[in-house]
Amino acid sequence: MPSAGDQICTSGTVNTGVAASIILDFAALAIPGVDIPAAFGIIFDALGIFTYTTSALCSNPPRYPGDPSFQDLIDWYTNPLSQPALALKYQQWALYQLYPIYCTCSTFVPPNTSYPPGPSMPTGTPPLPSQNTPPDLTCSLSEVSNKLNSIIALLRLLLATVGPQTYSLGTSHTVSGEGEISVSGVVGCITHPLSYAPGVGYEVSDPTRYFDVGSIAFGDSNAWYERRLNIHDPQFHTGAPTGTTRIGFTCGLVTSMEITELLPAVIYQGN
Repeated sequence: MPSAGDQICTSGTVNTGVAASIILDFAALAIPGVDIPAAFGIIFDALGIFTYTTSALCSNPPRYPGDPSFQDLIDWYTNPLSQPALALKYQQWALYQLYPIYCTCSTFVPPNTSYPPGPSMPTGTPPLPSQNTPPDLTCSLSEVSNKLNSIIALLRLLLATVGPQTYSLGTSHTVSGEGEISVSGVVGCITHPLSYAPGVGYEVSDPTRYFDVGSIAFGDSNAWYERRLNIHDPQFHTGAPTGTTRIGFTCGLVTSMEITELLPAVIYQGN
């Protein structure tokens, strides 16, 4: 198992038959012989697609950034400011695993191995433990609370990524026309047309399918994700990307519509 900072080699050459450039879709990444837990998909999905020049990759082998850890998932979920550094770590981790597939090392570098110091002989007679001063086995309430809140955050993340879909209802917004609403921490929303304009088309089915009754889109301060059509009344829109801060809407032939926020199910309300 490599350690953080290890480098496979200082330089390498492109393997025979490998193209001049490779395209990696991290959202659908599969590394032979490496099992990537589904919970880490939230990070790889955010990386998206990258194109690499194989000659540049092989001549500058990546260093091992450290093992994946569930603490990374907690930081990703609870501290958005840590996401750029974590994304770079997991990009380097994937390239380290894939390097032997595309490249052959020309100069081997031994791993960063540290050895413990040799044994030292005691001098003198060690004092007997004091019978009057028991060891301090206490810890502060804040330490216990912080550890419990970290575990709770991890459980919420696992439920949102690999567990069954769970949610609680949040704020409801009554809207009309088109525009956007500000949200925080949502995992999705429910749309419910309150009144229809004349001429709305529909298809008799169970549930009834409607046509041109508006749409929504999740987004953040940078951009929007793909638009989602309203075809049922009411309708779930789940899977809001992490970091969603707004929901855009268009009502179409609906004169007014209710949008209800979906929030993660509350496991426990920590301090």
